[in-house]
Amino acid sequence: NREISFELRERTNLQQKQALCRKAVDYINDNSSIFIDSSTTCLQIVPYLNSFRNLTIITNGLFLADRIISETKHVVILVGGSIQPNTNSILGPLATANLLRFHASLAIMSSASVDENYSLSEETIDSAEMKHLMNQRSDKTICLIDKTKFNRHALFTSFEIDKVDVLISDYDFPKEDFSKLERFGVTLVHA
Repeated sequence: NREISFELRERTNLQQKQALCRKAVDYINDNSSIFIDSSTTCLQIVPYLNSFRNLTIITNGLFLADRIISETKHVVILVGGSIQPNTNSILGPLATANLLRFHASLAIMSSASVDENYSLSEETIDSAEMKHLMNQRSDKTICLIDKTKFNRHALFTSFEIDKVDVLISDYDFPKEDFSKLERFGVTLVHA
């Protein structure tokens, strides 16, 4: 199952992705380290990073790293590994081994899909593993997920909703899900 090309995904739901990123920057602090995944959603955060000082961004996204270097003054650490076609991502065993050497105060990421139990999943095992580790190796995780990703399944689970600190979305959550998310300790932010 091949992922849809990065270029096509980058142009899809652009306004929603920008709105999600505008809300995410509320959780960024100066002088901090941040994991940001290679998603097209997170790529839209770059213009908002200029209002911060002294960030260190650790990413597996080639386009994201390039944009941060050319459009901001922040430090970028690009994890090494295999470059995956169509995804703009560095993934695989080398990338995950490299990521294990880091700990960040914040992880900002998206997800290919979120099922009815709020499990977050990806189309490839490598992508799921990368996001799982970013979540595990950070103090706080923010997920930016537009409404098109909900009530869908992808093959590989990256992590469960109880591992998410802040969920930023334009999805209209069913009323009964608010208390469920609150029970899991998730702060829900509508974009």
